[in-house]
Amino acid sequence: MSENSQVERSSQFWNWIFLSVNLVTAVTLAAVHMPARIKLLGLYSILFGLIVGEVLARLSISFKINADRKMKVVVFAFLLASQVGLAVESSRMYNQSMQQAANDPTQMLLQRVMTETESTGFKAYLQHRASPLWNLDQTWTIAFWFIEILVASAVGTFWFCRNRKTTLQNSLHKSVSEIDEPSPVE
Repeated sequence: MSENSQVERSSQFWNWIFLSVNLVTAVTLAAVHMPARIKLLGLYSILFGLIVGEVLARLSISFKINADRKMKVVVFAFLLASQVGLAVESSRMYNQSMQQAANDPTQMLLQRVMTETESTGFKAYLQHRASPLWNLDQTWTIAFWFIEILVASAVGTFWFCRNRKTTLQNSLHKSVSEIDEPSPVE
């Protein structure tokens, strides 16, 4: 393998990294602003992982990058970081809405919820998020969230690998069938 092709592959990989970081950030910020009703515990994280895995797979195919072990680790790290970013930003927005509710006398129900929990921050957000299903201690909600983001990142990475493989096989079959078909005679 020539030195030029190695430099080009490395350049393609870093271009993919740069574009992937920007796209994953954009998808994460869009996901943060989804309505709370859509953000179902567990399912939303997995769906988000699948979407990001799909985006990264299509992007890597367009850059013609081989999906080696390094690539899979990078995709898993992107997914994990985006899941953490999603939770942190959602927590910030939740805390901001709770503080606004405490200052607004027309939102008595939210004030009552705020005084019942009496805490803000990331742990309080995670506890609030799990509260429709069960009432857990903050330690358990953090453990559940950690497992949730690991599973969602693993599912997204699996989807990345599977989708890359399927798309590449389909394109290979298409190119082989185009070669086998005789060209029309005019």
